[in-house]
Amino acid sequence: ITSSLFLLVSASLAQAATYTVTALGTLGGNESFATDINASGQVVGSARNSSGELRAFLWEHGAGMQDLGTLGGNYSAASAINDNGQIVGTATFANDEGARAFLWDRTNGMLSLGAFGFASYGADINSSGQVVGRFTDVELVNNSRDKAFIWDLNNGMQSIGTLGGNFSEAQAINDNGQIVGSSTTSFGYQKASLWDEINGISDLGALGHNASKAFDINDSGQIVGQTRINWSTQHRAAFWDASGSIQDLGALPGGYSEAYGINVSGQVVGYSVTDNGPNSGAAIVWDEVNGVRNLNDLVDLASGWNINTATAINNSGQIVGYGSLDGGDRQAVLLTPVAPVPVPVPLPAVAWLLLSGLVSLGWLKYRRSAAC
Repeated sequence: ITSSLFLLVSASLAQAATYTVTALGTLGGNESFATDINASGQVVGSARNSSGELRAFLWEHGAGMQDLGTLGGNYSAASAINDNGQIVGTATFANDEGARAFLWDRTNGMLSLGAFGFASYGADINSSGQVVGRFTDVELVNNSRDKAFIWDLNNGMQSIGTLGGNFSEAQAINDNGQIVGSSTTSFGYQKASLWDEINGISDLGALGHNASKAFDINDSGQIVGQTRINWSTQHRAAFWDASGSIQDLGALPGGYSEAYGINVSGQVVGYSVTDNGPNSGAAIVWDEVNGVRNLNDLVDLASGWNINTATAINNSGQIVGYGSLDGGDRQAVLLTPVAPVPVPVPLPAVAWLLLSGLVSLGWLKYRRSAAC
């Protein structure tokens, strides 16, 4: 009975995930921002150097932060990294000749992917080396009429079209070649969109209002982004399942939220406004069991870190983003899950379990004495 009672009490203990915080540093300046993490824990983003210029970086355990350089100009930023260590982002040429999407690897360094016109911007890369992003037509640059593209080594850069309007952007591509982002319709609404080679581009819809964006897609076809509920409310983090059904993921008490990353388990990360004012916010994590949670409630408060935004999560549950230490400048951070720790259930529930055990013990002794 005693062992059974112990098992009952143990089974009643809730499991609360917690995270350690690793500061990724800078390139000599005062700021850094992490944007993606791969299965090996390699992190990419952008950081300021000692001259105050933003540079794309690669961070690795044991090696720290590496400056990936530029295409000759004074700016670069890394957006994504695949499991092969290939990195995409955007960098400038010398003499302000415009920005270009780039592909970086250890063998070739940083290579321009070209553009249709004035500029291009790299957003994501899958395991096959397919890259997505957007380009700006030189004749329409003043109107920001960008178009989404897909690039691969064999075919170069190709436009994937729009939903009938004059703008589209690709934000993410999974290993099945499905692309998500947003596009304007012929009526001028900007809507979350999904593209694949067979069906072309399609409208993912919105919740109650003709405005939505998609930011990430996993290999199961689950998509995250943002939507507006109606004319009067703010944006909310949104989740589309593989069938296209859309769900509001909720928000912290401030009401505004956006979802930026999703892993194969359906864990989602992003940003939400807290109840501390319109300009304050916090990184969030969402899963089907726990709903939306403030990541700052899941790290050691004594560390002094305030995690502002979570941008990506890998399949091991490692999260990257940026925050500030003791109110300082924003820095890239890596959050690593630690072994779940048991959280005791409230005392009344524990007392109920103890009482149940004692009653069971008394009933068993009564049965034995009656049998004698």
